[in-house]
Amino acid sequence: MYLLYFTTLCLTGPIIASYEEQMEMLLRRPFWETVVSEYPNIAIKDETEEVTLRELFAPGLNNKIVDEINRNEKIRQFHLLLSVIYGDFMYNFLEFLSIIQKHHLRLNLQWNCKDDLVLLIQYYDNITSMAYNSLFLLESWYQVDDSYPLINDVVQYVIFKLKLTENLNEEIFYRSLDTLMIDLNFFFSNNFNATANLTVKVNDLLSINRFIALVLNSNFSQERRITYFKDFLKYAYDDFLKFFNDVGFVFDENTREVNLIL
Repeated sequence: MYLLYFTTLCLTGPIIASYEEQMEMLLRRPFWETVVSEYPNIAIKDETEEVTLRELFAPGLNNKIVDEINRNEKIRQFHLLLSVIYGDFMYNFLEFLSIIQKHHLRLNLQWNCKDDLVLLIQYYDNITSMAYNSLFLLESWYQVDDSYPLINDVVQYVIFKLKLTENLNEEIFYRSLDTLMIDLNFFFSNNFNATANLTVKVNDLLSINRFIALVLNSNFSQERRITYFKDFLKYAYDDFLKFFNDVGFVFDENTREVNLIL
């Protein structure tokens, strides 16, 4: 099973709080207060119903967001919300790779484009591991419920498949990137009511296209090309790191574990 490909999270250490308390800490993060105030009616599609951000983060009568009764529901919904956000990040990254490949083809360049894309995928390895393992951490808190099975794991599947692409031949490699983008678009359309807000703006795409065309037309060495591409991607990389910490997670690069910021 593909979960085994990733470093297993350490779940046997000292438990500092119950799962309800840990979920409460995550949903009480100040970051979400700001998001809910700006986008209260954006909704995820949980099973057969839409759940707005206002509803997801609203305290109950006991002034708690998460309790023993609704714990599974809140875990499932928060897992889905993070999946949408991570999925948007992954889609934009895949689009960046796709644009490089299309310009390479149009310019009929002789060097192997796949080699460059694999290096960029490896550059994002920490980010993809953070996304995957934080979702897996939430899954570990979920009590199996046959009537509402947790997990829409499309985004985790996309991350897993992306990590395996370097072993594919060139033709299948490019086709796989396109397929992963299609999978994410399908996931957005079935699980979120505001996909228009998640797409890269046209001006951003024009800027990305111009930048990539300039780099590829300059006949740089691979090392220099990758440096320019990494510098361009670093803004999104840093934004992800800030988001990851803002929502309450911390990542250990050595163990690959994800834990909560206490």
